[in-house]
Amino acid sequence: MTKKQKTLVRLDPRMKCFIVVFMSPVVFLVNTPVTSSIFTASIAMLMFLSGVYIKTIHILLFYAVFVILEHITPNIGNASIMLAVAVLNFVILKFTAIFMLGTFLIETTPVTEIICALETMRMPSQVVIPFAVAVRFIPSIREDFNCLKDSLHIRNISVSVWSFLRRPVQTIEYMLVPILIRSYKISDELAASAMIRGLDSGKPKTILYPLKFGIQDFITPVILFVFICGLLYYQRKVI
Repeated sequence: MTKKQKTLVRLDPRMKCFIVVFMSPVVFLVNTPVTSSIFTASIAMLMFLSGVYIKTIHILLFYAVFVILEHITPNIGNASIMLAVAVLNFVILKFTAIFMLGTFLIETTPVTEIICALETMRMPSQVVIPFAVAVRFIPSIREDFNCLKDSLHIRNISVSVWSFLRRPVQTIEYMLVPILIRSYKISDELAASAMIRGLDSGKPKTILYPLKFGIQDFITPVILFVFICGLLYYQRKVI
């Protein structure tokens, strides 16, 4: 999200980074289905209050599918299949919550402000530069992937899941090989762009986006901390 818009919650980029770092390990501490769902709902509420609506709904729908699958899994007769599905479902649910935290940070904060926040926190260039390249890499490769799909459709070449199951080698040749080559070029270009902008320079940089903490930056983490402590206490009582 690059445009400023009115939202109920507007946090300093440094506080957003702190929230993401603080809440990511908590994902693996909430282990019961109820506490996991409540924790994920809290992330979704934070995203809604920050102005991320459509993507939050899409992620919640995706999450709901695997929550339903989690309740269906015990009814599977084969123990091996049930174990495999349960493990896969557990991993997907946990990383969906982490993905939501990353989406919250990226969608509510321009990349330039995130970089300013990292530099203000005295993060080393070995962290700032790869992060800047990675964040800009994903939209670029997504755009190239869509262009490649359109190009293949014009040539009457299907790129669906069914075509991959029927002709996996041919699909890999048409899709993955161009994407891998393009990925290498994009990463090289983005790294060069970061160097030209002086991200690896040890000299003090001009901050175009002055950062300052507001009242919400103090209230929000306190509310989240109390909420997480209460959630973990409830989980301990239930178990």
